[in-house]
Amino acid sequence: MIIQALCCLLILLPAKSTAGAVDSVSLERILDGAEQAERAFREKVQDYTCRARTTISEPQNDGADKTVRVIEKTIYRKLPDRRMETFHSIIEDGRALSPEEAAEHQKKQNRSVTRVSRDFFSPEHRRRYTYELLEPDTIDGVPAHVLNISPREEEQPLVSGTIWLRGDNFEIIRMDIQPVKRPRFVKKLHMILAFDEVSEGIWLPVRIDVDACGGFLFLKKCLNVHETWDSFRINPGLPDSIFVTPEPWKRSPGFFVSLLRMERKDRRHAQTHPYALRCGTTGHPPDLCSARHPDPRPARTGRLLGGDRPGGDLEPGSPGQ
Repeated sequence: MIIQALCCLLILLPAKSTAGAVDSVSLERILDGAEQAERAFREKVQDYTCRARTTISEPQNDGADKTVRVIEKTIYRKLPDRRMETFHSIIEDGRALSPEEAAEHQKKQNRSVTRVSRDFFSPEHRRRYTYELLEPDTIDGVPAHVLNISPREEEQPLVSGTIWLRGDNFEIIRMDIQPVKRPRFVKKLHMILAFDEVSEGIWLPVRIDVDACGGFLFLKKCLNVHETWDSFRINPGLPDSIFVTPEPWKRSPGFFVSLLRMERKDRRHAQTHPYALRCGTTGHPPDLCSARHPDPRPARTGRLLGGDRPGGDLEPGSPGQ
């Protein structure tokens, strides 16, 4: 009886030790599967919208993070590379920005937003990258193939890092990457993206964490950016007229650099206009206004492009849902 029990245990152990692991697949098969998954995505998705929340914080000397800006917005994407953002609210250092201030931030963001490609496996990209198959991993209980990628040449906007692909359909579920070539005043730019199935058979990024350091002259700092995406609408039929024409990548300062420039301009603005917060302006909660320090300038009214409605307006009037 004991011998039979030991034999049964020996038979069960190998099956238990390999549970949840991906099957042994060649690197070439994984690359082909990832290319097919990306091609299927392009065939299914022409455009989409989603809600986003961005939290920007600065590391402090005591190890804690100080939140400096929280942005609520809607993102509009039209493949392959068109993107526009509508800001609904911005809280900066505990203060709600006026519609005019937020509109200025939005204008800069739409012209300098960092666009992270998810296409690393097309024939064109496979000629520009080298791939190394690492040990399998498990992400949120899902078996995954793990690839290390590195560009054959250091040029913008290529990246290096690690990509996790689902073991069953080769969809990207995680990326840990950094650009191989950065502007000289950006010392560090590290990004981690998480993907999920936002609609049947459609996988998109739902979260990004950015760790960045850099600066110029006397303005130097590190920033942590955490952004989440939800409430996706797939193929709503976005018109071309709503998009700002993207500037060439090499001329675009990028997300982190735009934050540094905003910070520098905000400091000059604060010195010139010490009473920036106006009471009674549309969008400001009453408790944020200070009766002790009234703004000597005339109050201006208005609303943020997009308002509070889910999905927002693409422009004044109907978005053409």
